[in-house]
Amino acid sequence: MSDKIIISAHAIFCDDIRHEVTNKISLIGTYGDIIYVEKKILLLPKLCVLVKVELGRGQETELTVQIKYGEQEYAAHQTVAPFKPEAPELETVHSVFAVEISPFKVEDDGFIMVDVVADKPKTKPYHAGKIFLKRK
Repeated sequence: MSDKIIISAHAIFCDDIRHEVTNKISLIGTYGDIIYVEKKILLLPKLCVLVKVELGRGQETELTVQIKYGEQEYAAHQTVAPFKPEAPELETVHSVFAVEISPFKVEDDGFIMVDVVADKPKTKPYHAGKIFLKRK
């Protein structure tokens, strides 16, 4: 068993996240490194971020995903109970956040940053990803 709370975290930026009946998640309109937005646009109807956090097996914690862009800050919280997977070979478990920001206010060029923090016990922010928003 790993004694680290957060082992890794990854963020994927997209236009929409759909929760399927079959317990799958579909990402619509995924972005690479840059989101291009025309200068005349002030609001995006929606911006979604899927954040997958890998945790040490057996850890119980509360997680917070922090999203920052310019002066804007968003947060999503989730409690993770200790979980022992059926396959004993698995040393870690995953927690998935589907964050929807609607509408998303477009400011100047800049990074949209995503960090994850374990609240109990409190950890330093773990950087999950970033994307650059570029006005054109």
